[in-house]
Amino acid sequence: MPTSVRKNLEKLLAELQTRDPEIKGVAIARKDGLLIAENIRTDIDKDILAAMAASIFVIGSKSSKELTGGTLKRILIENENGKIVLSEIANGMLIIAVVNHDANIGLLFMELERISRDIEEVVK
Repeated sequence: MPTSVRKNLEKLLAELQTRDPEIKGVAIARKDGLLIAENIRTDIDKDILAAMAASIFVIGSKSSKELTGGTLKRILIENENGKIVLSEIANGMLIIAVVNHDANIGLLFMELERISRDIEEVVK
């Protein structure tokens, strides 16, 4: 991916974090686990995050299709320390958001849908 596209994606991710301070980190990865862009403010290993998120999403997609016949939209992982949301976006990419435990998840879903459209415009 060209450096200019990556920089534009990282700018979008930074703007998302400005709008929602509950987001500790946000990244874009391919479904094969390759990290494309990120804006992560914690000590999370970015490459491991991308690889694990891709694996989880692929398994979730297969499970969704096999068990319900539907297409997976997103996955929410929640524990006592926070939440991770994985959503599919354009061109076989995923957006990954790591948020505080008390984050407004409905607002986060809306923000992720909005930024997904912006990302699609950048990677066209």
